[in-house]
Amino acid sequence: MRNRLRAGLDRADRVVIVAVRRPGHYIVTISTVAAGVFSSVDASAPVRRAIDSIPLLTDSDWLTFVLMTAVLAIVLRTASFVLGKVFGREPMDVMAGMIDTAGMAPSLTEHYKRRMAGDTGSASQSLDYRVRRVSARDLDTLSQINREVFARSVFSIPLDVIKQRNRGVFEANPLAFVLIEAKMRDGYEPVGMSAVLPLNRLGESLYCRNGGLCDSEVRGVHIAGPGEWSDAVVMFAIGLIRGFRGRLRDSPEVVARVFIDHLTDVLNAIRAEHPDRTSVHVYAQTERSTSGIGRLLTSLGFADSGITTGDGYPLQVLELPTATVAAPPPVAGLRTMLERLGRRARRE
Repeated sequence: MRNRLRAGLDRADRVVIVAVRRPGHYIVTISTVAAGVFSSVDASAPVRRAIDSIPLLTDSDWLTFVLMTAVLAIVLRTASFVLGKVFGREPMDVMAGMIDTAGMAPSLTEHYKRRMAGDTGSASQSLDYRVRRVSARDLDTLSQINREVFARSVFSIPLDVIKQRNRGVFEANPLAFVLIEAKMRDGYEPVGMSAVLPLNRLGESLYCRNGGLCDSEVRGVHIAGPGEWSDAVVMFAIGLIRGFRGRLRDSPEVVARVFIDHLTDVLNAIRAEHPDRTSVHVYAQTERSTSGIGRLLTSLGFADSGITTGDGYPLQVLELPTATVAAPPPVAGLRTMLERLGRRARRE
């Protein structure tokens, strides 16, 4: 009974972490507060009389407050939508992003830190994991993980921008994202993510050029849909929430394995619809060539394309024969890289 209660509280905690960053909740909160303030001042008298004159409505302060809240919510939502169309970002989305950036809301990183501190197992005990595709209901959780994974990197961007990008990309091609889930005491829970983006011709022309699209500027319009050919598949992002880095089974190879498996999944879907194509270009950028991802790219045979991305980093490229992507690993260099990482981890 105690375990079930604790599991329920943990799930509720994660729901709150994601929900507190949903802009719609701010509209309701602001509308409620504004209605309470407005209804208490003399200027609201004409509005109250107009509401009282509506047929079938009784003379009720409570009902007046509810109707004022609803009207203000509609006005605020409409104004936010219009401003979003004009400026590209809705004010309520920006507010949610600012609250997240300022650390005013609880985070998944801290949530799992508390969870792991409460587990009876050793801190060095490896955790089983699994990888699964993302559904529409996972997008808020995916975006929150995306935000926290890269919060301390040069690729950190506001949460509302991440949500806008990820939703557009997912709607264009659901294969673009997967979640990495760790086995906790009560089941598997999302602690990491991977993004592999098949660009369409428009996306390729805008991203794969000097000073092209920044990662924050990628949208669904740039993504090849299911069955659409892509000759520019971008190994876009992968990471784990702090506290799980080095804790999952197969560490430190787990990130490389998941990234390659995800890439293979995307490439196989493309090849199934275009069996006549003999090769595909795979791209990636990284902040440092000496990082784990940088070493992985070098081991796999990636080379400098001569392009500097919109984020200001070299764009690496690999021309991959499609016949080699039937099953992971798609190139022999991956096995060598994983073995090397494993030997290094054992020495350390």
